[in-house]
Amino acid sequence: GTCVPCPKGFFCQGGPENNRFPCDIGNYADTTNAFDCKTCPLFSTSKRAADSIQKCECIGGYTGIVSDVLGCQRCQDSYKLSVGTEPCTNCPPHSSTYVLAATTKTDCKCNAGYHNKYITAWYADLPDAPMGDSWVMPVMP
Repeated sequence: GTCVPCPKGFFCQGGPENNRFPCDIGNYADTTNAFDCKTCPLFSTSKRAADSIQKCECIGGYTGIVSDVLGCQRCQDSYKLSVGTEPCTNCPPHSSTYVLAATTKTDCKCNAGYHNKYITAWYADLPDAPMGDSWVMPVMP
């Protein structure tokens, strides 16, 4: 016959077109003869025509192995830009992230008591304000 099984990574709905369609980004089909594709687990994605859950990988800001029990875990006081299984990169010393699932080093902000040596606020270059009695208005008799 002319009808053949739908391959993994594709879905086949039959009907007048009789076409096979690749699973879209973020989806997979891990069996032959799939009628539709399964969605990758939370915080993960895949390339088109993924043929197993192992092809789903954690998105930026998350790390782990999708098929493990823990799945993709949010980067904490660290960041990760790329899709994949690599670990998150720790923020530099004395800094933390204040955003959930940070994706870049610029998401790391200095902890209280520290400042970024490359950033100077507009008021940092002003001369020191006078101190003590010089701010007190003289009392007129």
